[in-house]
Amino acid sequence: MPTPFEPSTTPDSPAQKESFWMGSLRALSVALRQGRWLPTSDAEHHKAEVEILEAVQSPHRQEMVEVKPGEYLNTLVVGDESKKEEVVVMLHGYGGGIGTFVGTYDAVTPHAKVYSLDMVGFSRSSMVPYKSCTAPEKAEEILVDYLEKWVEKMGIEKFTIVGHSFGGYVAANYSKRHPERVTRLVLADPWGVPAMPPDQKKPHWLIRTLATISGSNPLAFLRGAGPVGPLLFERARPDLINRFAEAAGGRKDAMLSYIYHSCARTTVGDKMFKDLSTGFGWARRPLISWMGTEMPSTIPVTILYGQVGAGWVRRCNFLSPLCVCVCACACVHAWVCMDLQVFG
Repeated sequence: MPTPFEPSTTPDSPAQKESFWMGSLRALSVALRQGRWLPTSDAEHHKAEVEILEAVQSPHRQEMVEVKPGEYLNTLVVGDESKKEEVVVMLHGYGGGIGTFVGTYDAVTPHAKVYSLDMVGFSRSSMVPYKSCTAPEKAEEILVDYLEKWVEKMGIEKFTIVGHSFGGYVAANYSKRHPERVTRLVLADPWGVPAMPPDQKKPHWLIRTLATISGSNPLAFLRGAGPVGPLLFERARPDLINRFAEAAGGRKDAMLSYIYHSCARTTVGDKMFKDLSTGFGWARRPLISWMGTEMPSTIPVTILYGQVGAGWVRRCNFLSPLCVCVCACACVHAWVCMDLQVFG
């Protein structure tokens, strides 16, 4: 059965000659034959995840960890589990999942055992009941609570926690609430650091219109686009797809499929991100407003940034007394390579 991710739909394919509109008509035709509007399913998502994880050379296993009755967090364990060594827990960014770290696992496992998970409400983890509210503390509490229950289930006592983008925001909040577990906090191009400037300019009118239509849930528009969503996603961010595909050993179709499914199926995570943000991408409770005073001074903090000017995350140099900033050379926000001195 044809899907929106068959090889002929990729712009790099020699057979690809159709315009965006012709591609959209073809996608609509496929949707009619399949009898579904949104071209995503757990089976397709899982298939793409399995394929890109084949690029990981280190021993690894994937499992669904039940943290509450009937509620699961998708988990990947990478490294030799028989050895007692440093443990690193990795949290993905907004709309991502365990597959977005595929280019990093093999670089980290010589130094530590890695546990990676899809946060609750994201990617292949459970979409738990969640009602949007105006208090960002509610979303923070849920994300941290499920993470702590997962840590308990996995039997992990102390670890370095690494968070990329939105995952950095969650990692910082977890570290504040459970400092007894965290030996080091690593924020890789973190989201939500500075406060929104009082003179912040309004975004383009088209972005404001789309935000209004989607209810300010950033990924709602992608889901609303239905069968055309994969085309919109691929053509809007070919740099993102290509960068991650290179890390996954050139598996471009699988990576496009994985990232699309992760974004299209992140309905609960989308709502939580909406409650945590304001003004088109700024944090309601920015890290700069509390990390300097509320983060336990016993936790060393390392911030990894991409190439200067290349990322979209707003930079801020001082978050806690033990904060060290590192510029990871030649990287942009879509992926910040882990500097191995972090695990030394």
